[in-house]
Amino acid sequence: MALSLALILSDTGAEFPRAYGRIDDSLLNLSSGLLKITLNWFATQTVSNNRRFKPIRVDSLDLPVSTFLTPNPTFVIKLQEACNNGTIITPQDALKTALYILVQQQAGYENAVFI
Repeated sequence: MALSLALILSDTGAEFPRAYGRIDDSLLNLSSGLLKITLNWFATQTVSNNRRFKPIRVDSLDLPVSTFLTPNPTFVIKLQEACNNGTIITPQDALKTALYILVQQQAGYENAVFI
């Protein structure tokens, strides 16, 4: 599970029409109500599978408690769709899917698609 998004790197102007974004780290601190997600972007999925290559961009997202405590019908619908289409089989699948849906709902990631 990952996201695909057209990226243009701000520092070089390099374009990646179908960059591959993978969540490689997350931390949920229930006491402070903060969810931290590290999203690594690679030029392609093939490149992401080769650990010798570093990401072309690393996004660190800090989502406030309101992100996951506020009613979110779109989130629920997308999670249900993932259950119905067989994406979610294990609790780990459910957690990863939930994180990707939350990322997809953040500004700048609305056009990202699940792959």
